[in-house]
Amino acid sequence: MRSRTFELIASVGLVLAACTSPPATPMLIDGPPSDLKASSAELFDQYGAALSAPRPEALAGFYHYAGALRVFNGVRRAMTRAELDSIYRRSWNPPEYFAWEQLTYDSIAPRLVIVTGGFRWKSRGGRDTTRFLYTALLEAVDSGMTIRFEEETLRPPLR
Repeated sequence: MRSRTFELIASVGLVLAACTSPPATPMLIDGPPSDLKASSAELFDQYGAALSAPRPEALAGFYHYAGALRVFNGVRRAMTRAELDSIYRRSWNPPEYFAWEQLTYDSIAPRLVIVTGGFRWKSRGGRDTTRFLYTALLEAVDSGMTIRFEEETLRPPLR
């Protein structure tokens, strides 16, 4: 199991290295937060609240200033923060209900945290919530955490 986890983390790192361009503005690091896991949990509390409120104007601010790699049900898309902001403000359909499920935070380097777990999403007017598996790679920037990679996949039905 550890080998598979290491392979996943290494693959995410390689994809990020290969698919991101150098930042347009220099990255200003005051140093990573003293507690990466606590800072990551705080980010996701705020992110979840913004999704639930809904506050689409706030959502792009949770992502790295250079953008993020997003994978939704296997479809990969590298997006700039401006593209993320445009999508959230113009074409995003906020949920009627949203809640994170069993998020765990694993520090994998001095400035990186892997987040795994899931979430429930109920579309407006939908009959029930839909469950998703969720993975993210966070990076410390300006003494806070930002999303660099995000993967959402419909959770298979339980047998």
